[in-house]
Amino acid sequence: MGALIGIVSQENALKNISQQLNALIEQGHCSATLITDQPAAPILSCPILTLHLHLHEQTAHRALIRLDWDKPVKHSIARCRETITVSCRGLIENSEALQNKLATLGYLNDKPSTAQLAADLIHWHYRSQHDLLKAVHLAASELIGVYAIGVMSAENEIICTSRHIPLFISVGQSSAGFSDQPQALQSIAPEIIRLALGDTARFSPGKCTILNPLGEPCQREPEDFQHARIKLHGFHHYMQKEINEQAAIFADILDDSGCDANLAQLLDNNAARILCDIEGITLLASGSSYHAALIARYWFEALAGLPCTVELASEYRYRDAVQHHNTLIIAISQSGETADTIAALKYAQSQNHTHTLAISNASPSTLMQLARFQLFLAAGPEIGVTSTKTFSTQLLTLYRLALCFAKLRGHLPPATEAAAIHDLLRLPRAASDLAMITEQLQEWAHKIFDSKQLFFVGRHLYYPLAQEAALKMQEIAYIHAYGFPAGELIHGPLTLINKDLPVIACLPWNRLTEKLLANLQEVRARGGELFILSDAGLASAEHFNVICMPNNLHDLNPILYGIALQTLAYNTAILQKNEIDTPRYLSKSVTKV
Repeated sequence: MGALIGIVSQENALKNISQQLNALIEQGHCSATLITDQPAAPILSCPILTLHLHLHEQTAHRALIRLDWDKPVKHSIARCRETITVSCRGLIENSEALQNKLATLGYLNDKPSTAQLAADLIHWHYRSQHDLLKAVHLAASELIGVYAIGVMSAENEIICTSRHIPLFISVGQSSAGFSDQPQALQSIAPEIIRLALGDTARFSPGKCTILNPLGEPCQREPEDFQHARIKLHGFHHYMQKEINEQAAIFADILDDSGCDANLAQLLDNNAARILCDIEGITLLASGSSYHAALIARYWFEALAGLPCTVELASEYRYRDAVQHHNTLIIAISQSGETADTIAALKYAQSQNHTHTLAISNASPSTLMQLARFQLFLAAGPEIGVTSTKTFSTQLLTLYRLALCFAKLRGHLPPATEAAAIHDLLRLPRAASDLAMITEQLQEWAHKIFDSKQLFFVGRHLYYPLAQEAALKMQEIAYIHAYGFPAGELIHGPLTLINKDLPVIACLPWNRLTEKLLANLQEVRARGGELFILSDAGLASAEHFNVICMPNNLHDLNPILYGIALQTLAYNTAILQKNEIDTPRYLSKSVTKV
């Protein structure tokens, strides 16, 4: 998870930089990539805590900074022909098309980073516009994706713009700044301006000019953020904030490590060499991580042709499991400190399983230290007890791991790989597009919040997702919710169906659509109220409520449906007037804050 900051000052912009970064250090950002406006200034990458040592006695009027939750991403800052400097976070969907266009215009960079691509495109427009604000606006209109950028040139100003990542500006008399983390701007001025999505802004001390997405000058009213709300970025709860920032997190992850099916790139060369001939996979997890593992089992088997079992960590070490010695054991935990998962991994190691991989959102954790190989989620701090963005990033990470094994084992035809990469590139914007169905999900919440029970149903990949959705309702809405495979309704659960029992289904357009529709007709025939998330083009009718999903990303659809169901659970809990971020009787280990 990245963060951007840009500072311009009449005096030394670096003098109080540590103070401005303190709030972000507190929430877990630990590395920085920085560039100043000094002639031939190098791109500096280092731990945040040592940044002041590197900047000691340096003077600059402007600085662009990218912060990260793990190692610094040096390619997040780029220059074009010593005139345009860009800092960036996010992912560009149409990067290949833009790279080809820029190559014909004389910008010859082999596989440019997102920052380099943006810098080259802005430079091209600047040559004809001679106005950096207009050049950035025109460049942004060509960049398709989820991103935020800050730009410097020779003038004593900074330009910023974004798509699907909220940006904030603070303008004081002696300094001004922008960031996607408003708490970094508190020391500049008491009021903060929230840019509308698609705005492009130019600012300097005491001055600010904003263009709307159409390129027209506009005004945005400043907000007086209260201290309690500034860490929430204006949201009401951490869970709401963490649901909404998932698109940006996906973009950061995919930009940082790429979308290619390359195990050496995702893990390292040593892992690719050692794991190339594994004969099976066992996934160990608890809670939401267990549901992510159940979904991933379908990917490992269908894409990579690897036998896969999923074990509840709390049960695994108490049975005499029989597994092939050449099995990869994957332990999954948000915090890396889940006691059952740690114990399960230790048990697997005691059974002479040497191929072990830990997946966690906390790199210096017990689980990560135990395993031979590690995959860091980089989702940023998740303060809400209920797993939202870590569940989604677990799914993204496991899907990419399945693709890597498929490629390594010769099970991934070029056409299938190209289609998978295409869907990965579309994922961040597709996640952002879910905002279009928020009001409909709120309407559903009004219809179900006073129900005593809920059924969630799905088939194939969507059965474990139904279990996860039920868990969310249990955790924060305190409703007796259950997840079922839709084909099993006729083996007992149908007896419970009545007009007071809502049944919520995930119905993507695939080879099982007709079978699932037949299952749902059994519910409807017994007077059940159906709520269906679908991309199959269904129309709502009496007792048949349909929300059309904005995108179809095939194997990645469970991530999108999962976010929609998280939003439904959140809005249901709001109507119950429950405590959202700290549900009763539950606790969570948040290790990197």
